[in-house]
Amino acid sequence: MSKKSSGGVRPLPFLLAVPLYAVLAVLAFSKPAAERLGDQGQRIAQASLGALLATHAGEAALISRRVRKRGYPDQAGKWARSTLLWGFPNHLRVGKLEPASAE
Repeated sequence: MSKKSSGGVRPLPFLLAVPLYAVLAVLAFSKPAAERLGDQGQRIAQASLGALLATHAGEAALISRRVRKRGYPDQAGKWARSTLLWGFPNHLRVGKLEPASAE
């Protein structure tokens, strides 16, 4: 049984996005940030983080489905996890995936 090739297209690196989320989480929930931003500023940071995560969760579900339809069910979870952090850029990358040939 041969392994399907995705044509060299891979999801964006998972760990590169973690620092971006860490900074936003600090702004949204830390006391020093609350003192600098004020209550309204911190509520905006919290809402932004929540909206970002909700949007990316929806995008991750869509990406998982697109990857499966392209013939790579074994890679769907990997793409979904990457999309949970990166969001839209992964949609562009999945578009470059070559459909797997039926064997």
